[in-house]
Amino acid sequence: MNNILRKTIVFISIFVLTSCSYKPIFVERDYNFKIKEVLLTGDKDINRIVNNNLKFIKNSESKKNKNFIIEIDSSKKREIVSKNSKGDPLKFKMI
Repeated sequence: MNNILRKTIVFISIFVLTSCSYKPIFVERDYNFKIKEVLLTGDKDINRIVNNNLKFIKNSESKKNKNFIIEIDSSKKREIVSKNSKGDPLKFKMI
């Protein structure tokens, strides 16, 4: 019984490891444009997140002729989703 279990585990391991060709999604992306400059105004936290997500396109060494300057105005709005029995807000929704 132990021998059959060992063979099954080895077979499944070999099958999983050889059939999976893992490749990161954004590593070898060739874009047909380049972000030349990003101008951010508004909320600092949102701007930091957006800037970090655009770094891989901004720093790419693309020699395409399409260069863009992006201007983003961000804002954060909190809406009350639920209140307690006194009327004090308990949960918020961020927009």
